[in-house]
Amino acid sequence: ERRRLLEEENRREQQLAERERKLAENESLFEIRVNQEIERLRIGEQLRLSQQKNELELCKLRLDDRKENMKTLESERQMVQSIKVELMEKKKRFSEMELAEYDLLKEQKESLKKDVELLKSQLKKAQKEIEGHKGGK
Repeated sequence: ERRRLLEEENRREQQLAERERKLAENESLFEIRVNQEIERLRIGEQLRLSQQKNELELCKLRLDDRKENMKTLESERQMVQSIKVELMEKKKRFSEMELAEYDLLKEQKESLKKDVELLKSQLKKAQKEIEGHKGGK
């Protein structure tokens, strides 16, 4: 009986260790995927922002060359302002998205930590039960 209990305890410890290892591995893989996705989004957004900045610079040059045509000048100024507003909104949305993803990652990490703590407490309870059985014999 004692041997069976020890084997059961060892089996549970191995299962817990394996679950913790898999959990850590999954957490690491998830973090890598999230970081890669954030980096992909950041690079894409930076490229778009750079292209839009170049477009803004070209628009400004065209405006300087067309001062005699006030109607065209006013139209292009409005376009530049609209692009600036769009850029600011996109930048704000991108920052909010990064913060939301970061908060989600923190919540998932905390949830995984709670799962590990629960498994540890279950293991301790099982060990106490085994000790109780040992003491009873």
